[in-house]
Amino acid sequence: MNSVADLIRQTAERLRRESEIDAALDNVIQAAQAQVDLTEAATTARRLLRDRLQALEDARAELWELTKKLGHLRAILPHREEGWPEERAKLRSLLETDPAAGVAAWLQYWYGAVGAYRLDALRWLVRDVPLPAGAELLTERLEVASSALERRDWQLAAPILAVGAAGLRVKHRDVLASRTQTHLQLLLARIALSTGRLDEAAELLPKAEDGDAVAGFLALRARLHRLVGDKEEAGSLLTRAQDFDQGDLDVVVELVQQAREGSQFDAALEVAKVGVAALPSLLDIDSDLGRLLAPPAELWIAVADRGLREAMPDLAVRALEEAERLATWEEHELRAAIAERQAEVAISRIDGLSRLLRAGDHRLAAGDVERARNNFEKAVGIDLEGASGEEGSDEERRLESSAAMRLADAVSVSSALKPLRLVRSEVDDALQRMTEARAFDDLAISEAWSYLTEADLRLNLARSAEAEGIDQIWRALLAATRAVALAPAQPQRWGTLAEAARALRCDHMAEVFARHMRELDPEAGAPYHIPALANTGRIEEAMQLLGGATDPWSECVRGYLLLRQGNPGETVHLLRAVTIDPAWGWALHALLTALLLENRYEEAVAEGEVAMAGIVDRIDEHNFLDTLAQLEQFRGRFERAAELGERLLELGPDLGGGDEASSLGQTLLLRGERDAGLKLLGQGLSSYRAGPLADWVRVERPRLEALARCHRVDLGDLKSLEPIVTKRRMELQKLTDPFVELASAPAALADPSVVAHARKLASALLCLAQGDESRTVEVLAEVDSDFAYEVDSIRSHLRNLAAQRRLEAMAAEVITLSWAGMHADAAPLLARLIDEVPYQVDTLLKEQAKATSSQLRPVADVLVKLAEDPRYTTSARNVLLWLDMGEFAVESPNAAPEIVLELPSSWFKDSQDPVNDHVLFVRHLPELRLRLSWEVPRVRVVADGGLEPDGYRISFDGELVEDARVDPSVRYCSTGALTFMPSDLRSLAKQDAALDRYELPARSVLEEGGLAELLTMSAVEVVVRRVGEVAKQVAEREGANG
Repeated sequence: MNSVADLIRQTAERLRRESEIDAALDNVIQAAQAQVDLTEAATTARRLLRDRLQALEDARAELWELTKKLGHLRAILPHREEGWPEERAKLRSLLETDPAAGVAAWLQYWYGAVGAYRLDALRWLVRDVPLPAGAELLTERLEVASSALERRDWQLAAPILAVGAAGLRVKHRDVLASRTQTHLQLLLARIALSTGRLDEAAELLPKAEDGDAVAGFLALRARLHRLVGDKEEAGSLLTRAQDFDQGDLDVVVELVQQAREGSQFDAALEVAKVGVAALPSLLDIDSDLGRLLAPPAELWIAVADRGLREAMPDLAVRALEEAERLATWEEHELRAAIAERQAEVAISRIDGLSRLLRAGDHRLAAGDVERARNNFEKAVGIDLEGASGEEGSDEERRLESSAAMRLADAVSVSSALKPLRLVRSEVDDALQRMTEARAFDDLAISEAWSYLTEADLRLNLARSAEAEGIDQIWRALLAATRAVALAPAQPQRWGTLAEAARALRCDHMAEVFARHMRELDPEAGAPYHIPALANTGRIEEAMQLLGGATDPWSECVRGYLLLRQGNPGETVHLLRAVTIDPAWGWALHALLTALLLENRYEEAVAEGEVAMAGIVDRIDEHNFLDTLAQLEQFRGRFERAAELGERLLELGPDLGGGDEASSLGQTLLLRGERDAGLKLLGQGLSSYRAGPLADWVRVERPRLEALARCHRVDLGDLKSLEPIVTKRRMELQKLTDPFVELASAPAALADPSVVAHARKLASALLCLAQGDESRTVEVLAEVDSDFAYEVDSIRSHLRNLAAQRRLEAMAAEVITLSWAGMHADAAPLLARLIDEVPYQVDTLLKEQAKATSSQLRPVADVLVKLAEDPRYTTSARNVLLWLDMGEFAVESPNAAPEIVLELPSSWFKDSQDPVNDHVLFVRHLPELRLRLSWEVPRVRVVADGGLEPDGYRISFDGELVEDARVDPSVRYCSTGALTFMPSDLRSLAKQDAALDRYELPARSVLEEGGLAELLTMSAVEVVVRRVGEVAKQVAEREGANG
């Protein structure tokens, strides 16, 4: 016997007998029986029982959740497909036994389905349960409203919804539950807000904070205030709405919008998750979110997340598809989040890879490089859980290769500003992966952007304070030339090419490339062209191009340029006001130099101390090693400065252009070694480029002399360097030719074949950038056959340029001939332009005129004449419109006949803008087109005071079809409709024999509202239905003639 086991067994049996609960304690009993020691048995049993208690607690929570879901299912069942047969039977039975009560129940169901936004239930109702005779107009109205809801035509749906929201009455009895009315009021308010009818929305939204759905109404009021620009009140209302119910979906929508406006995507998604978690279940999610009219994509993402947790993968997939449909292409964070989740539920490796690539691309576009890397890393060598099929296929390998390229791009961005010693290995790996990936099929061409990434990665590696950095620069130049050659019309590629040329110290070549980029895209090209101009000594041009930009980079450049113009005081003022990026050594050096020239040595040293802390551990990088050496000079630590300078000089001239020798020479001079210092300084000056040589007189020499004064050092005779400077100036005059500069660029430590290819392609692109197309062709003939794609691409670009020039010349000649009055000669040229480039004609004409459309007036005459030719009627009119000269566009001579409806002017007296706010235009004519199966011609409405107060006329194609009267003070209904009217209203009915309808006083009908309103028509609607009959006659006549 084991008393522990017996006790557990007795408890289990009692639970089973008295409570019908199987506590699943058999394992606990067996574990207790296995223990000889009763103390150990009790300890083991207690531990296992705690586990069972936790399991039971979890099960209890699951059962409570199930109870909530079943309650929700019971509530929504009448509007679900499985519940419809029972509802249908009830409605049919009631309509047979008591038609009036049946119509009331029918309307209860219809409005309840609308309030729940179950549009499928509306279709079932109209299709399966016809209303009795006399209610035809009611059926017609609700069919139109149902169709309008499905088409999201809120203007047509709103009037019918408003009848229910006001409290539907059938024979003086309210038939809608208050909850249904609340749902309808909320839906109407959302409709008004979504269509910009803000005054109507304000009337619909209650001010009192009691009753049903307070949180929803407060949130919609917050939206109203946000839309009118009152953000303070909107925020206050939204806070109060959260206090009532932060999970209310209208509240959630506003919170998501608030987070979006603050660019807080993650916060928006968390808020959406709160709203979705508050739903009792996901069984009715389409109506839960559909009634919001425009639910944000974040809500569908949250639905997908909950669907996956609750083992509803099909719903998760559908929710993500809906989220993708709602998210705009520019909402990169949203689209990335969607694609990441789609990758998780992908049913194939190929689909998973595609989604991860898309997610990574969107993360990059959003500036979230780390999460982009994460997606690309997953895609490289991916092993998707549950994925199947296509393993090892060409498409899969292509996608993996593309992922490797994108990963390299992400690494390029994320590593650019980090210390090289920390990222060198991942940069090397990225380069290797990308090179291997590019070998797959045609990726080198289809993903030619990867050459830009290669150039960036190699320039990153070239930061190294190692002599082989020059090889990386040449390889970067080659990659950049290939990128440009494969897409010469893309501006950004020319910018990367300019950066590679600048790294090679080919400043004039860099200026040519940067200038061409600016020609293609002035705004994007300016940041590349400004430093290129400065490096070639063209300071005034650089300053002018900089303009009034005030971002930190622009201010630093401005300060740097001012120093080179001899204005150190203004340099200090500007650079002290911004944060200098540690990577901008040139800006830091400019600030320290300016302080020194302003006799503020102590401040310069203090600034240097601060800057040094951020770069002292980066002396393995050439630029930082150079900056550190200069900082040590400022601090007066000449021994350390000399040590660093010697390390720089060991790199040789390939990376320095004389800067290293000059820097070390100056240090030696400051250390008192005049002979050695002057020699090295002269050696450096003899290799200077144009920009640094110009700076020697204005900046560098004064700085050296100021440092010498601070440290009481005799520099000796610096005038002895002037012949060297003069000689170098003469030499540089020859090097202003970018081709000579490229040919003489240092290459001793670089791969000869890489240098040769880079020089050829760069030469071809120099010719292209300078507009020398014939020489471009000559140089291309010498390019190696390994670069055939690049050569073909440039040649194709040259053909496109020639074709564009031909079109521009034709446009210019059209303008010239038109101004000369030679319209007959201009017309054929204009027709050719329309034939060849129909959607560019207006742009070509504007660019060649270089003026406003008014100065293209003679061309408009030619277009009007050309429009007489049926082949060019539409195109010529379109060009006139695109030129903002629509007033010259004439109607087509074959314009379709129209219906003319003439009405009394008084019918429009209360309308400010009839076309946009009168019921005739915003409701009844659109309803007519939606309701009829035949085509309704264009209807032109004319207000005529001579028809007062109740006359109307309908004409078609100039022929009077109907001239009659209809009373605007009454509403009209059929004989059968009277059956459903209250007796007191029915007693007021009078027959109108002409219209074959009964008249009821409009005021009495509208006071009763509800069903009485739905079963009657206003005078305007009666007339519109007569227009429909005329349209039918026209259609029948045309059908007979057809």
